[in-house]
Amino acid sequence: MIKPAPSNQPAIEKPSHPPVLNEDWLALAIGLGLFLVSLIGVTGHEPFGWAIKTNIWLAPWKIMTPASASFAKVPGPASLVLTFLVMALVLGTGARLLGARIGRFLAGFTVLFFLSYGCYALDHFAYIAATPDQLPKLGITWSLT
Repeated sequence: MIKPAPSNQPAIEKPSHPPVLNEDWLALAIGLGLFLVSLIGVTGHEPFGWAIKTNIWLAPWKIMTPASASFAKVPGPASLVLTFLVMALVLGTGARLLGARIGRFLAGFTVLFFLSYGCYALDHFAYIAATPDQLPKLGITWSLT
């Protein structure tokens, strides 16, 4: 039987400061905060209109647009980057409050965000995601949906 060499370092590093909140309460606070900001929409303003919207697409340059037509001048990739930055700020702040190492969190979050968005965008390819009522508009005769 092979025994690991003894080490003076613990397997799990304790955070430099204890968490301020637990995950459940922090998730509730973040969710309620975003909901309250979204209520500004009742006044006619669109606080999240710049956020990314993924379209059913045949041409790759039509994959992403801002969620609101009011922000039509914002290029799709800029909406993606803005969405990423706001999410990284909000979730990075939450991770910091939980005592996480922010650099490691943001590195992992960046990889997962862009990989998952890439998968989500590929899933919106017209031959995969178009519903029967969208087929004529897209000029295709079939899709997997």
